[in-house]
Amino acid sequence: MKLKIKQSILKGDKRYNEGDVIELDANTAKNWIKKGLGSKISKKKEKQTFETKELKVEFKEIKSDETN
Repeated sequence: MKLKIKQSILKGDKRYNEGDVIELDANTAKNWIKKGLGSKISKKKEKQTFETKELKVEFKEIKSDETN
């Protein structure tokens, strides 16, 4: 199971830093997730949102027609 490490961990003589992606056996991975040391990486990729011209909001300054 693939995990993304949430905080620095020293296991044996190996150090895993925050943000590292590692492969662990299922039991160890489940224990680390329960303890909050890592989070499971899903196989599905997240869709990235992007801004299109239709969704873009333009701001225009409108001056008052009143005269002082």
